Amino acid sequence: MHEHRLDTPALDLAKEVASSLRRYFGDRVTALAISNVIDDRNHVEFSVLFEAYSFFPVIFNYDRGFFGFGIVYGDRAVGVEPLGGHWASFGEFGRVLEQLDEELRLRIPDKYLDAKGWVGRSGH
Repeated sequence: MHEHRLDTPALDLAKEVASSLRRYFGDRVTALAISNVIDDRNHVEFSVLFEAYSFFPVIFNYDRGFFGFGIVYGDRAVGVEPLGGHWASFGEFGRVLEQLDEELRLRIPDKYLDAKGWVGRSGH
């Protein structure tokens, strides 16, 4: 994922994020949906919802050049953000994807991952 360009439309950025998620996670990501698109000259924002490992809903939120992921647990979400809670820039996308993958795997039983053939198969 390359650094955000100010002239890139929100929907195009959202599609790029969705494609990057598919490339990284492969068959471990499904049900991708783009929502909450705001494309104003001074405000670009969107969300990408998806299911990871057929186990957790995950939300990606983008707001004016920065992003964060949340692993959804019913009415709440656990944030996956680098460096103690601030949103990341697109330059950190790959690193944050690795962190997200690790956080997801920590929360999913190994027996489940093994049954699906995903033990030892992280993203990339």
